[in-house]
Amino acid sequence: MWAAEFKRGRTSLEDDSREGRPKTATTLETIEKVHYIVLDDRRVKVCEIAEAVGISEEMMRNILQEELGMRKLCARWVPYLLNADQKQMRKRHSQECLD
Repeated sequence: MWAAEFKRGRTSLEDDSREGRPKTATTLETIEKVHYIVLDDRRVKVCEIAEAVGISEEMMRNILQEELGMRKLCARWVPYLLNADQKQMRKRHSQECLD
């Protein structure tokens, strides 16, 4: 697809602007608010965060998963990539869920 564009005379490597709704919910300020809420209470629900920040649950999931790289594990939000300490904590929390 890109090769064809350059054969037709395209010179820029930047994406062209597109029509549609802008991503106004994923501002740096909103992402930081979500991050602080999740760090304060890792068991918080998506709907509660969305209501507190004032955006849709769909956009909230996008921020959590795509922007912050988090997912729900044993009713807690945890990062996808974990360091050694986080892996140990994850193991301990998982064991608590099983007990």
